[in-house]
Amino acid sequence: PDGQNHHGANSGIYKTTDAGANWKRLAGGLPEGESVGRIGIDVALTNPQVVYALVDQGDEDGLYRSEDAGASWRRVNNDPVQARWDWCEIRVSPDNQDELYNIGQRSFVSRDGGVSFEQIGGTILRLLPHPSRVLHLDTHAMWIDPHNTDHIVFGNDGGLFVSYDRAANWLHINNLPIAEVYSVTCDMD
Repeated sequence: PDGQNHHGANSGIYKTTDAGANWKRLAGGLPEGESVGRIGIDVALTNPQVVYALVDQGDEDGLYRSEDAGASWRRVNNDPVQARWDWCEIRVSPDNQDELYNIGQRSFVSRDGGVSFEQIGGTILRLLPHPSRVLHLDTHAMWIDPHNTDHIVFGNDGGLFVSYDRAANWLHINNLPIAEVYSVTCDMD
């Protein structure tokens, strides 16, 4: 791959219905061709027939939705910012098939099945003083509490962020040494 171009031969979404003995490449509205880019995928727990795929594929970039367990797809959002960078991650809230989180360089939430997204921000409360007033960039990990979906955890280059109001506001747990380190120096001893 060259920079942000990650494509590979025979890439796509494959599905098995026999515990992995056989696999079928899904199509029916998804980008086709021998070399599809990054794909982030998630299934709605409240309705497993609803599947989302965030696809990095040039003119066909975007968020695709299936309402029949992957048999057919329609593109619900073609904003290429949602699919690019290194993450291509989409998460469906455990209690709402139309609430999606797209984490990455910046993080976004959709409450209408991916038709529109708004950037996640809010007030940030920090355990230790810090000059930034915004949510840190480059979120690589996300967890939504399946028993209380207002409780969300982000792991990003700035460390650990916790929300108790569905990503409206955040507590930065910045008293742990877990943020990304850009450089380290040492002396000859």
